[in-house]
Amino acid sequence: MPTTVVQSAAGKKAVVHAGVSSAPEASGQLIGSLAADRAGCIVVRTRGGEETTLVFPEGTVFKGESLALPDGSSLSAGANVILDGARVPADEKLSVCPNYFRLFTVVTATVNG
Repeated sequence: MPTTVVQSAAGKKAVVHAGVSSAPEASGQLIGSLAADRAGCIVVRTRGGEETTLVFPEGTVFKGESLALPDGSSLSAGANVILDGARVPADEKLSVCPNYFRLFTVVTATVNG
């Protein structure tokens, strides 16, 4: 899965697709709140406390400390979100993020309340 890591001025990191993925995917949905893990990587934290590192669509950038997705949506830390996408296999190239073994590729993101 080709990816790159973009960084905010304050050091937050977001994993972003950098081309077409050939990784097997299992479609799904994650519901939780956006947070940064101890390395600054953007994750979703579910009610059960599970953290999953997110892989955002190609073209996602930081605007200040918020993420701007290519579809025009904006996401900030602490936001409650519904994420549609797919779980993808672990990627050791992303070991800068502690949860590189638990990845979810985001197709759409909706702020929930």
